[in-house]
Amino acid sequence: MTAKSTGDAEPSPKAIAARRRAIAAEFSLRAAAAGYDAAHSVQRLRYGAFASVRHHYLYVETPKAACSSWKQLIVDVEGAPVNDAAIPHQRETRIDMLIHQRRNIGVPDFFDLEESDREGILSEPDSEVHQAKPSAAMR
Repeated sequence: MTAKSTGDAEPSPKAIAARRRAIAAEFSLRAAAAGYDAAHSVQRLRYGAFASVRHHYLYVETPKAACSSWKQLIVDVEGAPVNDAAIPHQRETRIDMLIHQRRNIGVPDFFDLEESDREGILSEPDSEVHQAKPSAAMR
């Protein structure tokens, strides 16, 4: 998250966390109203979503549907850093699998975006939705 102009101060980590919690609460209500598991939907958007205002996309990973390749493509297109010095955890032991550890990828998630950017990405008139398993990742 960056300041809007050079004169604006960066928000504090507490302010960023509070903003992300508020956005998550709003999305939780929307997900529940649409019949989705609210907590799971928010968790998926926090961990498995990659967003770009510049390229107008929101990618939500679908495990076992080429998500490693998609994540690597996104990192390459965005020129985002991947912390390849991180110590692998869980079962990720190959360096190229660090792409699955969200905290090591320098691409914003959906909750990092400003409200107007989130709405713009979701309502882009010429955008397309591509899903490997329709709705399975969010239910």
